[in-house]
Amino acid sequence: MVVKDKIELLLSYEEFNEFTHEQKSLLKKLSYDSNSFVKGLVASLMVKSIDEFGFEILSRLSKDKNDYVRTEVFDSLSVFNDMNTVTLLQNAISTDTNNLAKSYAIMSLGDVVFSLGISNDFKEYVYKIKSCNKSKDCILSCLYCLYLFGENVIDEIFLLLNDNDYHIRLSAISILEEIVNNDNLDIIISKLSDRLKIEDCSSVIDKIKNFN
Repeated sequence: MVVKDKIELLLSYEEFNEFTHEQKSLLKKLSYDSNSFVKGLVASLMVKSIDEFGFEILSRLSKDKNDYVRTEVFDSLSVFNDMNTVTLLQNAISTDTNNLAKSYAIMSLGDVVFSLGISNDFKEYVYKIKSCNKSKDCILSCLYCLYLFGENVIDEIFLLLNDNDYHIRLSAISILEEIVNNDNLDIIISKLSDRLKIEDCSSVIDKIKNFN
């Protein structure tokens, strides 16, 4: 099977809620593929296999040399709510050298410990990560976690709406999309409206206008 066919097949799997034994066998085989995009797609599909099979694949691919593959792995781990996932993500946060991949590991750690009801045990840990990181992607992920844990950090997220790097402005808007609720909707819309008045990047403008 050529790469194009593998990708098309994996994309077709996105419509399934769960996988058959035969599909799992193919997914496992493709998780060893030489093409990083194929492995990244397999990792992204593991949100539909929240079991030992899915965790085994994600655990193995979390050590992949490709940054994109690891980023997809850490993103998918957000729905694996157990302490094995916490340990894996903490290890990734400590050792991964790619800031984008690490930022996804931080966010997923926040989701998992919040779901497990142990977020109070991780506040100090996340504050420490935030203080030790210069990467604004990682800082934003820490702010997401801390807000999820009940900390009043939304103003720090708002500050990054005015960052000189438009990628960070986009990421800040994405974080606001994750945390928006009835209590903070008005202030978020107000801050985005203020940014829209001075924004000159078309992708940021579009993201603000399509905020949901």
